[in-house]
Amino acid sequence: MYRSMKIFKFFFIAVSFFYLNIFLFSSDDFKNTTQMAFNKELNNRTNRNMEDPQKEINVTKEKAGYQAEYTNGRFGFTLVYPENLFATRILSDNGDGITLYNSDRSLELRAYGSWYGENIKQIYHEEQSWAEESGKKVTYKVLNKSWFVLSGIDKSKQTIFYLKSYFIEGKSLSFRLEYPIADKEKYDSLISTINDNFSIR
Repeated sequence: MYRSMKIFKFFFIAVSFFYLNIFLFSSDDFKNTTQMAFNKELNNRTNRNMEDPQKEINVTKEKAGYQAEYTNGRFGFTLVYPENLFATRILSDNGDGITLYNSDRSLELRAYGSWYGENIKQIYHEEQSWAEESGKKVTYKVLNKSWFVLSGIDKSKQTIFYLKSYFIEGKSLSFRLEYPIADKEKYDSLISTINDNFSIR
């Protein structure tokens, strides 16, 4: 009887040890599987974020503004423009404005002020006459109470031009943009960007 109890006790311990090892192995295997799945998801997220790091940087810069600002104290206007597009910036000698060019000078942006005693219609007609006399073809024009727009094509230079002028208290405050017809799709949106950020004190 005593021997039978001893054998039974030994058998019980052996079986318990066997199942304990299975449980521990299964638990470790579960942990390893879970950890592997977690690592895989982490790697996938990292890879997605690192897929195009330059794209993320550009978006960040764009959201941060990536803009330069020029304020003219003499005539009281501010021009905000994409700094990366313009490599050359030239201030006028008499302090009436600024001229900007891209690296090959095919893109030109001018912002300037001047004193006018005449009304806005007079300025509008003078600018239109000057454009036509210099070989430009005006294809779009708008005359408002305090501003006007003239836009068109310079056939000799194969460029598009856009002029917007405000008339306030005897002052004409303008910006003029000119770029190659070949780059129309590239620079057309720049008109609204400049227009939306051109402010007058």
